[in-house]
Parts: sequence; C-alpha cells; structure tokens
Amino acid sequence: MAIDLAPGVRPASVVRPIVKADPGGTPGGVYQVPRVLAASIVNAHQMTGQPLALALAVGVAALLSLSAAVAASARRRRRELAVLQTLGLTRRQLRSVVAWQTLTLLLIAVIVGLPLGIVAGRLAWSGFATSLGVVPVTALPLSSLVVGLVALVAAGALLTSIPRFFSQGGSTASSLRAE
Repeated sequence: MAIDLAPGVRPASVVRPIVKADPGGTPGGVYQVPRVLAASIVNAHQMTGQPLALALAVGVAALLSLSAAVAASARRRRRELAVLQTLGLTRRQLRSVVAWQTLTLLLIAVIVGLPLGIVAGRLAWSGFATSLGVVPVTALPLSSLVVGLVALVAAGALLTSIPRFFSQGGSTASSLRAE
C-alpha cells in the first residue's frame, strides 16, 4: 500500500492507526517514493533557450516586415504626399501623416493579431502539454504583452522618423509632373 502524504504531515500519525488495524502483520516501513518524470518532460525541460530564441526571431521578422510596409506605404503614396506638400504641408507635417498611417496599421494589427495570437498560443500549448501527458494550464503574461505592444509602437514611431522613407527621389514638381 502506498500513501501520498500532504506536505507537513508526519508519517507516524498516519502509520499508527494502520498498524493498529492489522494485528497479524507489521508494515514494511515508511519510505518516500521518488518523483519520476517521463522522458518527454525531461526533454521539454532541456529546451530552455529555444522559446526565447523563437520569440526574438519572430520579433525581428515583425520589425523587418513593419519597416517594409512603412517604406512601401510612403512610396505608394508619394504623389498624395507631393500634393499635400504643394498645398503647404511641411516635412514635419508629412512625417506626422505617415506616422498616423503607420500607427493606424499597427492598431489594426494589434486588434486582429493579439486575440488570434492568444488563441493560437493556447491551442499550441494545449496540444504540446497533452502530448507530454500533463495538464494544459495556460498563463497569460500580461506584463510581457504590454512590453511587446509598447515595443511595437516604439518601433513604428522610430521607423516613421527615418528620413529615407520620405525621400521622393526628386522635387515635388517632378513627382506631380508624372500625373
């Protein structure tokens, strides 16, 4: 017979009533069974740096795609920006227009991507934990999400402040002359 005792419970307080109930024999003794982990859990525990490396790689890929989207948007809207500049907008105001476009793009990405990412992460963890034979308990690190969102907005603001995204390759007149 094996008995799993709660932490802090003295084995003698449990064994004495059992010994008294069995007058014909003596128990084999009290010992603690060592905890045995399955090989898949041990192997999963060894991948300590891999989730962080994956998160950093995804973050770098997101930053690269964000910079490509900002550059493409500024180049695609070159004529509209030239018209706005002809109407009197300064370089600072043009940067503000592009910054608002970028922040709008980021807001839409957050509104769509955050819930989808949470659902996909929970499903992936549930599948992984179930394959290990453990209870799939998920924790949502709110502080990490907030830091990630702040980093995303900061990266978007930094990208819109880079002047090369606004270089039109010529004057405003040459941009409008193509019309």
